Amino acid sequence: MDYGTPTSLPWGVVYTNAASYAPTLDVARHPTQFYELAGDLLIAFGLVRVRGRLPEGALFLVYLIVFAVLRFGLFFLRGDVPVVAFGLKNGHWTALAIFATL
Repeated sequence: MDYGTPTSLPWGVVYTNAASYAPTLDVARHPTQFYELAGDLLIAFGLVRVRGRLPEGALFLVYLIVFAVLRFGLFFLRGDVPVVAFGLKNGHWTALAIFATL
């Protein structure tokens, strides 16, 4: 599924195929798949750049923190995930759980 919330931004994606999971066709939506890909690539690039400069195990902790921040932000734009509790979706709660365990 993984479609975004409606947007008026010029790079919004319009689903026109009746078989798509988007609830309404011909409405521009955030391209959350691209946002996540771009974020993951930036994270990977950053981690490769700092690899070897951090103590053992710290690189993984940095990854967990940065990835959780990315997912927390992205889930505000995801239109296919229902709110679970207190206005937050399951991805928000997972990111908060990661922060709580660090």
